[in-house]
Amino acid sequence: MKKTFWLLLCLVLVLAASCGSNSRAVNDEKSGNDVDLTQFSATIAYAEISNIGMKPDEYVGRTIKVNGKYYTTYEVSDNLRESRNHYIIIEDVSACCIQGFQFKWRGDHSFPEDYPQELAEIGVDGVFRKETGNNGEVYYYLDVDEITRI
Repeated sequence: MKKTFWLLLCLVLVLAASCGSNSRAVNDEKSGNDVDLTQFSATIAYAEISNIGMKPDEYVGRTIKVNGKYYTTYEVSDNLRESRNHYIIIEDVSACCIQGFQFKWRGDHSFPEDYPQELAEIGVDGVFRKETGNNGEVYYYLDVDEITRI
């Protein structure tokens, strides 16, 4: 019984410590980011991205800075419109699960010449946006000026 008590107490203290650091980086005045996930371990960054996914409208218009791996997909819609989507993904500490953001890189960029290699480590800093597609589906993405290769 005492062993369980001490184990639970340690768990609560660890969670409390991680919550304290989370609040500092979610409104980081030094970097100018509303949410700077680059300060966190993979586990905390993964958890915060989950929070953003649960309540995305609360983050629209906020600047988010994140490091992760570059990933891209190619799709053809029902009306035969072709598109390439770009993502930054973050793995949890066990590398079994991923979270991430779709991003749009402002400017005139050609794929694949201007983009990183698949799964390259990158950093992006952009404004979280909400958009409604032609089919009425709502989606969220980071509107970025630059991709930093790490």
